[in-house]
Amino acid sequence: MNGTQYIATRHSYTVKCGCQNANTKAAQAASCEAQTDTMLQMDIEYIKRAVDDIRIDQRAQRDVLGTYDQYITRVEESAKQAHKRIDEIAGNRREGI
Repeated sequence: MNGTQYIATRHSYTVKCGCQNANTKAAQAASCEAQTDTMLQMDIEYIKRAVDDIRIDQRAQRDVLGTYDQYITRVEESAKQAHKRIDEIAGNRREGI
């Protein structure tokens, strides 16, 4: 392959390690390995940031759900009171009051 080694595919781009100018195969291997290690470290950092973003989103969702929970509880209490009042009005109508 013209002295160029294909070492990894990342995000639909083929990353090439251009080692044709290196003096020895050991130097070529070391250079390619360093580039591969750098790419892996960058990918790991990207994943760490993504996980941190997911955690932040989860906390925000938890807060929103807590707010909804409180709102639903208030609506249920209000509906219960309304049913009591309706039953009271219906009872008064039956008694002729």
